[in-house]
Amino acid sequence: MYSNRRAAAFFVALTSLLSPAICFAGTTEDRIREYFWDLPVMAAIAQCESEFTQYNASGATLQGGYKGRMIGAYQIAPLHLPDAQALGLDVMTLEGNMAFARHLYEVSGTRPWDASKWCWQKLPEASAVVPHDVKLAMIQKQLDAIKAALDKLTAADTGSTAGHLSSR
Repeated sequence: MYSNRRAAAFFVALTSLLSPAICFAGTTEDRIREYFWDLPVMAAIAQCESEFTQYNASGATLQGGYKGRMIGAYQIAPLHLPDAQALGLDVMTLEGNMAFARHLYEVSGTRPWDASKWCWQKLPEASAVVPHDVKLAMIQKQLDAIKAALDKLTAADTGSTAGHLSSR
């Protein structure tokens, strides 16, 4: 049981580090800006691609763009679906759409969104650069929060294990 809880805690901690938007509620725009705090251009891209919209008024995943087939906030093209699925990402959800957009950015830069470049390149976020020391400070803050959560879980596990052993 101890190892399962620790594995679950590690997964939650890792998810929190890699997907801060999951941990912080707010508008879709807030969640996108939080998730891409280190890549401001990605907020500009989401603004132009979907106006920060993942779901339409009826609650279905937004589909628009070319032939109405692009998916979600980052208007992911259907040709990318096999890659997203291979990575275990569901672009129909905001978290999956953002995670796959990050993957695309890491592989190809902003090229996948060149069709909307006329829009997003004019926005201030397109040229904003997060200083290296700010990135390090934000990552350190996330790591400290994860460590505190893991320490708390470890302390709780130690207490429950001690109680379990003393009852024998």
